[in-house]
Amino acid sequence: MTFWSPVRDHDHPNRFHLQARPEACVGPPDRQFFMGGVALAATIAALEETHQKPLLWATIQFLSHGMLGDEITVTLDPSSGGKSITQCAATVTAGDRVLQKVMASLGARDDAFDVQFAQMPDVLPPQQCPEKPADSFAQPGNLLDQVERRIAAQDDALGLE
Repeated sequence: MTFWSPVRDHDHPNRFHLQARPEACVGPPDRQFFMGGVALAATIAALEETHQKPLLWATIQFLSHGMLGDEITVTLDPSSGGKSITQCAATVTAGDRVLQKVMASLGARDDAFDVQFAQMPDVLPPQQCPEKPADSFAQPGNLLDQVERRIAAQDDALGLE
């Protein structure tokens, strides 16, 4: 089990819970908050477990933030769809506060085309890319402390990495 793996509520099969542990949080030492990407990962895990289908796409709306130590709840809303594709929605909360809303589609089609519309640029392998400087939100034990980040491409004129 990973820190983004929610646990199904036995009394409510469409509800999942997880704790906002340090490894799921970022932010200054006195204000560690639950990372939105972790909320999305937890929601996807709950949706895939419930529907037994792989994720096709998902989008998340950030409304508020949970804090380190909060009990995070992922509630799956009723879904619709056909034989191969399921449309899903979920709400992520901490207590009575809505943190995020998620929309997703799960499933697959046997006759789907394998098409890639964007071409991946040529970049060096990760080990040969320079390390990204430490982030001010990286604190011992939090999410950013666990991830090695490297710069594959950079546009200095735009300030983009």
